[in-house]
Amino acid sequence: MDTRSDAELLAALRDGDRSAYAALWERHSGAAHRYAYRLSPDRVEDLVSESFLAIYQQVTTTDAGPQFAFRSYLKAVMRNTAIRWSKDADQLTFTDEIDAVDERDALSLAETDSDAGDVLEALQALPERWQRVLWLAEVVEAGRPEIARELKIRPNAVSALQRRARTGLKFQWLSRQIPGVLRDDTSHVARLFPQYLTEPRNATLIAEVDPHVAECAECRVLLGSLRGGAARLQGATLGVLLGSAGIGAATVSLSSATTATALAVVAGTGAVAWLIGGGIAAVTAGGLIIAPFFTVGPALAAPEPTLVQTAPVAPEPVVPPVTRDPLEPSSPIVPVGAPGQVDPADQGIAERYTLEYQPRPDPATGVPDPGVAPGQSTPDPTGTSTPAPGTPGSSPGVESPASSGYLAPVITGKTTPGNKVAVQLESSRYTPTVGADGSWTFDPRGLELPAGDHTYQAWTFTDSASSPATEGTFTILPIEVLGFENVTGFEDLTVTQAKTTGLIVEFRGPANGTIYVSTMEGNNAFVALDANGYAKRRLLVDSYGWYWFTMRYIDKDGYWGPLWEHNLDVYDPVAPYDPMGPDPADMTYRFVVP
Repeated sequence: MDTRSDAELLAALRDGDRSAYAALWERHSGAAHRYAYRLSPDRVEDLVSESFLAIYQQVTTTDAGPQFAFRSYLKAVMRNTAIRWSKDADQLTFTDEIDAVDERDALSLAETDSDAGDVLEALQALPERWQRVLWLAEVVEAGRPEIARELKIRPNAVSALQRRARTGLKFQWLSRQIPGVLRDDTSHVARLFPQYLTEPRNATLIAEVDPHVAECAECRVLLGSLRGGAARLQGATLGVLLGSAGIGAATVSLSSATTATALAVVAGTGAVAWLIGGGIAAVTAGGLIIAPFFTVGPALAAPEPTLVQTAPVAPEPVVPPVTRDPLEPSSPIVPVGAPGQVDPADQGIAERYTLEYQPRPDPATGVPDPGVAPGQSTPDPTGTSTPAPGTPGSSPGVESPASSGYLAPVITGKTTPGNKVAVQLESSRYTPTVGADGSWTFDPRGLELPAGDHTYQAWTFTDSASSPATEGTFTILPIEVLGFENVTGFEDLTVTQAKTTGLIVEFRGPANGTIYVSTMEGNNAFVALDANGYAKRRLLVDSYGWYWFTMRYIDKDGYWGPLWEHNLDVYDPVAPYDPMGPDPADMTYRFVVP
């Protein structure tokens, strides 16, 4: 990190030291982005970049510009730029006297089709997985759970994958807008514009591009045009960008895995009616869309999740929390196995699990409120008292005590046969089945509740009365993961480091439990905890790329505990820039004995 003061950096910049400009960017761009979000949330990157460039031009070509208080000067430039943009927008005249453009005009149609063609080419250049997430999210408009099931990733990873796909689409589209004469001319920096606009915080790139743009009118005009196009690209969904003709062409040119599976994904969600009625099919000609979507056979509903074990099993005993310093084993850890080898405790774990969504209880409707305790009454809006409703002959008979564990506990009880039971948890009500002997069980593990304290209520009811509610509490504990404290998600490890030294990762969770690890590419791993609920492993990564790790406790029935997540950027410092990253199949990793 450059230790020179802002005044020293500005003086050096005036003397031609371009590294000083990069140091100023690294020091102040974070605050600039936060300030830009307040001024112009839709154009944050443009506002920051244009303001930095304006100061560079002032300092290097005139006697104006800041001498020492760089950040204050930068904020003033940003504010003035945002005000100018606002005034320019206000000066736009909207009147019927202006000649309207006929949407059927041949030139307009040709321009629209050309833009859609560039977008389609950019989409085709992306990895199929990225094509699919964009198509499902922005054309079919499927929900995150449906997309997650189709791509075999966790729902929380859908948004991250979509953002990466969006960045790749933007890069590919920008690459197609650079004129060939400038792209091949190394005396210009136009060839760097796609990366420059998709990596707005790359200080090294900024230090190379901005000085040239300040002096080259040709590149400056092109960059301004690309900014506008990129903003339009960012502000519209893929369906809008492609248009009717583009969507029709996409269904023909993209793989069936990207387009035809869309119906299976959205089956039962109401989106099929949109596709046939007011959506894609309505805006395409000659059945171009209809044929590709319906030649794959009838849409099938997503398969119901299956239990890992079909026979009922008793709930695992609750493991009380152990008071000790985080991630400090209570006894010395004796390494098992040779360093660099898979720990024998981790071997064979994957075969014990079927990694599918586990059943979750369905909320019930029309469940009556609980009654009030004897001797109490319920006031009505008029201020008078309403007698308490009658109550069934017994309480729900909750047998589950207050507890702490890494998953929600299974709640059990026994009531008078013939009563119905209601359980309220997280503002939803459920009605577990009551057996002939009055016993009942409510399993909230499938709700994937967050870590923390939770309160539930249980009561019985009949067609005419409700019992008072019995209240219970439980605490869900988070797993602890140590080793990612200095990982920022940007150039964390070189690919050589990731393959050889990697990261030392420590885990704390339930005694003899299992930690399930996954990435958005669908690669999984398991780590076994010892009798103290502790494990220490070395994480080795096999390829460069941007990894989004999610880790959680998984019990023997396949239910997941609260999520822990973190990203890791593995880069190759000597390889050419590749915005799409490696093939997801190559982004594998493993945990070994440290």
